[in-house]
Amino acid sequence: MYQEFIHEFLKIPGVLGVALIQGQSIPYFYANNRKIEGHEKHSLIESLQPSITIVSSEVDCFQFQVKGYYAYSYKLNYHLSFLVITDTDIAKNQLRALAAQQLKAILQKDVHQTIKTFKLLTETFTQLQAFSNKAKPELSAIKNSSLSLEEVSLNITELLNALNRLSQFSSNYIGTKLTANYWQLTRPNFDWLDNFQVNRSAELVFHGALTESVTAQQHRIVKEWVAAFIKKCSQVIQDLPVMIEEIALDETHRRLLLTHTNS
Repeated sequence: MYQEFIHEFLKIPGVLGVALIQGQSIPYFYANNRKIEGHEKHSLIESLQPSITIVSSEVDCFQFQVKGYYAYSYKLNYHLSFLVITDTDIAKNQLRALAAQQLKAILQKDVHQTIKTFKLLTETFTQLQAFSNKAKPELSAIKNSSLSLEEVSLNITELLNALNRLSQFSSNYIGTKLTANYWQLTRPNFDWLDNFQVNRSAELVFHGALTESVTAQQHRIVKEWVAAFIKKCSQVIQDLPVMIEEIALDETHRRLLLTHTNS
């Protein structure tokens, strides 16, 4: 785990918080409560979002100001960046910049471990859970249920929402054209799946009753389709399967779409 490195980094004077940038979103934000009050965190995340959309994947370090703070984005790979939030005391910039580069080098060694560490930090400290893309509390009943997934009532609308969440996330990295093509290429030979069509925006639509119940066999086939689709996508972006499980899908979506989960 990289927790100790992150905790040590947050002890540096003027360092207020750290986050991961995935695509154009901030799935994990971790801050020292003594430096940023609880009510400020949500406001800060909202203010960061517009600037995140202009961070170029070609730039190793990108800096900007937001709500009276400095923000520094350090590229870990072509779809994941490490964000540092500091105060505006420029006298401390050199020390912070050096420490940030050292931490970046550590986090780059194992991006999968980096994601898991940030996930653990934001799960452990409940005051930050609002800024992490996690399952809602009411879903805990599903997690603790003794019923198998196939025994849980499921309709087309729920399944379609999960599929389109996955499709949209994948499109951010491999583009809508490849995403749509990969759905078509990996579709199992099962007549019922012909009801699912993929448009040019890589959106899946269902030709039939959206309230229709999904049988255990149909659900299993959809999972096989998803597994084949993700495997195909990983040929373009090797880290995508881990990103999908750790970031893109919440607990419900993972249970609906993935054969094996860490939940």
